[in-house]
Amino acid sequence: MDEQRAPLLALGLGLGFAIAGLLLAAATGEPYLDTDSVNPWVVVFAAGLGAALFATPFAIERRMRSRIAESDRRWERALLAWGAVSVGVLVAGFLLGVAGDWASGSSLAGAAGVLITIEAVLVLGTMAVWLLSG
Repeated sequence: MDEQRAPLLALGLGLGFAIAGLLLAAATGEPYLDTDSVNPWVVVFAAGLGAALFATPFAIERRMRSRIAESDRRWERALLAWGAVSVGVLVAGFLLGVAGDWASGSSLAGAAGVLITIEAVLVLGTMAVWLLSG
């Protein structure tokens, strides 16, 4: 497999699994994310989204290789872009969660919003550690 395509493939597969997980969770019904039970398709959604978010900086870095020769400079820009993407994902997750009443496990939008927000916060926490470590 082409070295540039692997992260894009991981990103695409992650998004595909996330979308499929949401569709299948909607088809199987509630409860989606409750203290007593979790819809297994919501777990597939979370895993797919996590894979997509994890693959994002690698895909961005690979796309920059033809324009930026220096590896450190390329990675710095890719990680900053990853942070920007994650802020957008955080805002989307928060808005989706609020719209779906995320305190309730009976709403698919609320469950998705909670998971999206958590995963975006994990990425942004990683970014904060990276920036503070120098």
